[in-house]
Amino acid sequence: DEFGADTVWAFQLKATFENTPTPSFLIDALLHMVRAALKTKHGVKKVDVEMLLNVVDEERDNMERKLRAAGFSYYPVDYALAIYVYTLPEPAVFHLINGLLRSPDRKTATGISPGLKACMPFIK
Repeated sequence: DEFGADTVWAFQLKATFENTPTPSFLIDALLHMVRAALKTKHGVKKVDVEMLLNVVDEERDNMERKLRAAGFSYYPVDYALAIYVYTLPEPAVFHLINGLLRSPDRKTATGISPGLKACMPFIK
């Protein structure tokens, strides 16, 4: 439309998100997303997989302690870690996701790009 909105693509993105199962483990969602993103083009920033795995491993106990101390022991550690990982400057997960969202290849004839679909478990 005149404002650059793509209502059909937004609907497809929302449907894909809603139909994506919530992953059991953060690390599975991250690895799936990063591996798929490595196959993309258009300058999407790549993520250092080894660094990413190390950050998740190193921060898990720390995040659990923080949640308990703040009275949020009921909150899933993986969800808190996902938020934490998304905000880090390195490994730049937010650059990867945002790059795929803005990529000229973000949509295909049948919906959203494979790279963006691979992000859905992490986003969810």
